[in-house]
Amino acid sequence: MHKDNIDIKTSDIPDYNADHDYFAFAIKGDCLNNDDCPIKIKDGDLLLAQRIERREFFRNWHAYQKEIVLVTPIPTNSLHVNHALVKQFVGIEHDWFFTMHMFNPDMTIELPIDEIKEISIVKKVIEP
Repeated sequence: MHKDNIDIKTSDIPDYNADHDYFAFAIKGDCLNNDDCPIKIKDGDLLLAQRIERREFFRNWHAYQKEIVLVTPIPTNSLHVNHALVKQFVGIEHDWFFTMHMFNPDMTIELPIDEIKEISIVKKVIEP
């Protein structure tokens, strides 16, 4: 299985399920490079992720709390970012705000759920 010429072995995927869509991507930034983060992620790391259908994620969001997520916002979003975000998922506040945590600096950010285009769960850092 590969995505963008990056070979991914099914044996490298925790809880592999052939029905899921997995992919690898490189990360920019150090906001999750902290010992308190469930997956310590450094700038330049290659990450393995699993796409989650948006509707499924929001239906069962409690099951994903504290997971590291890759969130792709719509182009015109309230955070004014034009790239995907990798953060720790905290929860859904007031049935409206997707709340995420980062460790460097230690802060929480929110994005309205209607501004989220795609969500994936980061499974692990792929070792070189």
